Amino acid sequence: MLRPWRLGPERVVFGVVVMLMVALVAAACSTEPVPTSTSDWSRVPHEEAVFGGEGHQLIVSVAAMGPLVVAVGTSGWDGEETPAVWTSPDGITWSRVPHDEAVFGGDANEAMGGVTVGGPGFVAVGSGEVGAAVWTSSDGITWTRVPHDDAVFGNSGMSAVTAGGPGLVAVGDDHVWTSPDGITWTRVADVGEEFNAGAVITGGPGLVMVGTTFSADSEGEEGSLDAIVWTSQDGITWSRVPYDEAIFGDAEMWGVTAGDSGLVAVGRGGFSGDDLDAVVWTSPDGITWSRVANDEAIFGGEGEQAMSSVTADGRGLVAVGWDEASGDNAAVWTSPNGITWSRVPESDAALRADNVQAMMSVTAGGPGIVAVGWTAGEPRDGAVWVEATDG
Repeated sequence: MLRPWRLGPERVVFGVVVMLMVALVAAACSTEPVPTSTSDWSRVPHEEAVFGGEGHQLIVSVAAMGPLVVAVGTSGWDGEETPAVWTSPDGITWSRVPHDEAVFGGDANEAMGGVTVGGPGFVAVGSGEVGAAVWTSSDGITWTRVPHDDAVFGNSGMSAVTAGGPGLVAVGDDHVWTSPDGITWTRVADVGEEFNAGAVITGGPGLVMVGTTFSADSEGEEGSLDAIVWTSQDGITWSRVPYDEAIFGDAEMWGVTAGDSGLVAVGRGGFSGDDLDAVVWTSPDGITWSRVANDEAIFGGEGEQAMSSVTADGRGLVAVGWDEASGDNAAVWTSPNGITWSRVPESDAALRADNVQAMMSVTAGGPGIVAVGWTAGEPRDGAVWVEATDG
């Protein structure tokens, strides 16, 4: 199972890394609700009117304002996607925002790839028919699209956004944007290097952006994918953390969060080997990074294991992703400090299904922790998991 999104200047077919849908192209199976988990995790029962529909329903990013949770992604068939928004007052009961072509566009391969709390309430970023796109909402239900300005948004796409810098900072392949309010945006001058932006957060010296870059050999032939980190004090001037092959080599960074002990980034690595394992990095300040030693029993297994997103709460850290070894199922890891990790058992009923499942984004909110992604084969439906930690 490979992460299916990539942002590029020609056409944003969302995501942060160059990947293909391999294991996700599976035969569609039953979408009956998954049984209650034997741990604290459970999957929100499937409701066709909310999580299903014509074509694929892919939920890729989630943000929470207290108990209110907003998730974004895409709806439709490949090449004819439109942005989609889901909301919940508590992380458990979900509704889908009705499609409004004037706000979300028509069948033109448009998408939302990231959402954060900020601006008037929530700010979502992604791709429009003519470049990057931004939407704002005060309540997660009623959305307004920021008017397109080709000088600001043209020939690119946004994959992630966070509150920070002058107000908000959005990132995409090779580009950064800033805004004081989510409505007025400025495109930062080229940071000077090609990269696929995975995530951006407030932390370190001010802001930290993680992603992936491609390294060719001396003759320009096929090289390797390497993790990459950039830092900024204000969201405008960015510096790349010096490359260290032992730390960043042969891996991709997809998510990052700030915890009590510093920063934690997650992704996958092992492209030069036989299979791919989940990878974790830690940093006290966003500048000095260490790679957590690979423990095959926790981060590895047969086929691919990957962490797509990580969040922090009062107990520590929670990372989510997927695992091919257990039958293309959702996967969850936890840590008190970013260094010592445990894996939620693969037998957990909420994480297993008769069909493919993948968790793409996680946040603290709702009843405790909310993760979003998708399930099913062809077409795929949106899915939400929760871990109740309150009370």
